[in-house]
Amino acid sequence: MKADTLGVECASDGDGDGLEIAVDVLGDWLSKMELTDENFLRAAPAHHVVACGGRRLKGKARTDYSHSRAVKEIGKFISHSWQASAGSKYWTLLIFYNGAAAVVLGTLVATAAMIFYKFDFLPGWMRESPDRPEPRYLGPWCLTLGTLTLLLVLLLRRPQDQVFFDRLCINQYDAREKTLGIMSLGACLKHSKKLMILWDETLCQRLWCVFELAAFLKTHENGDLLIQPFDLTHFLCWRFLVNTLVYGGGLVVPYSKNLNENVATVLMFVLGTCAQGWLMATILRRFSQGVETMQKQLASFTVAGAQCYCCFVNHRTPDGDIPCDRQVLQKCIRHWFGSVEEFEKVVQTRVRDAFNKHLGRHFCPLPWLFAGEVTILWQQMDRAASRLHEEDTRGALGRLILGFSFLFLSNPLGFGAVTLFLRYKPCDGLVLKLLVMALCMSLVFGIHWLFEACHDYAGELWGSVIFAGALLLPSIILWRASAHG
Repeated sequence: MKADTLGVECASDGDGDGLEIAVDVLGDWLSKMELTDENFLRAAPAHHVVACGGRRLKGKARTDYSHSRAVKEIGKFISHSWQASAGSKYWTLLIFYNGAAAVVLGTLVATAAMIFYKFDFLPGWMRESPDRPEPRYLGPWCLTLGTLTLLLVLLLRRPQDQVFFDRLCINQYDAREKTLGIMSLGACLKHSKKLMILWDETLCQRLWCVFELAAFLKTHENGDLLIQPFDLTHFLCWRFLVNTLVYGGGLVVPYSKNLNENVATVLMFVLGTCAQGWLMATILRRFSQGVETMQKQLASFTVAGAQCYCCFVNHRTPDGDIPCDRQVLQKCIRHWFGSVEEFEKVVQTRVRDAFNKHLGRHFCPLPWLFAGEVTILWQQMDRAASRLHEEDTRGALGRLILGFSFLFLSNPLGFGAVTLFLRYKPCDGLVLKLLVMALCMSLVFGIHWLFEACHDYAGELWGSVIFAGALLLPSIILWRASAHG
């Protein structure tokens, strides 16, 4: 496959004629998209792919063919480059399979913690409050237990989706079975419901990866692709970490009505906002540049210029000479598309269009954006629990509305504004990052001022309702305006 070459054992001790025969046999059979044996249509539960901290995603890890089994249909065919980071693959798959369940269960646990806190099953402490003269009884349990639950579900949940992953579904230790498994790759793609692409900049340079995508599109008219960019994974992980530290600190760092004693609180808030801006500027620009690079790579794609492992090692391994993957695929391509040049046109047009379409109109889809910011809801649930403890139902409801407003309205508003700013690229490098940090600070303080003004005018409950109403239209406009393509 991509890390391991075709590895055909020729009967002629690796002479030229034997390798040519191997190329002809492999190319002809692969083009038929038929199984060499029903046992080679295989899949493994997705949790085996990410088991042991993603050990099987590393280039030289031991293979575990016994974890896969023969199936009638494959849920997802995982296409990836062995040149890409194993850690990025690991977290991308964890978030894809376990992210939604982790956020939902974390929120349910946070809700339970809010109820337990109200009835004194969980302890708290008295803390000065900016919204009234008397201190409040406050605890960090919704945020703390919600975060712990999210991490445990993310890391320990065992997704059962049946996936094709080359290292698990092709026997790497038996030369004959390995060859027959590779000859069945076309059939595996044909019998896969979806193609999941773990995307980084190296993927479009790998011959096998582009071939898999073209073969899938050939057999699936609608081309049901799932493209998971690594930059999105990095963005979500760092955003969640920064938010957890900032919002958690907001609950536990002492607050004083004497502004001179609030240096730690203000500093934490400013640094957290600056970190968010720096991350958004860095990762969004890198993603944008990656998409541009991908488009250029696909627009100028040639089979001769694509990379494959066998050519890298000059078609020699410690076990002897090996056939050329490029020649095998060229033979298969001629069967499917009539000529290599016609295949290259398909990659340069249809494959590129499929990538552009399935990467989506936003860098970060809304559900993923909400997941990265869910800790702000849990922080407001802790504040709602404090008010429930004081039998202030209206105040608790106001805090919950505020939490949902921050999560579902101010979050896409800020993200959309930064995305629009970056699209115009007024500058680059350090200056751009500093400008984005300044924009984030302006947005955060502007939203905070609006929130305080609404609460001062109408109280905690109706002030939160007015605040949500004031954010609704700008959030929709900026989010829609930030869409690309």
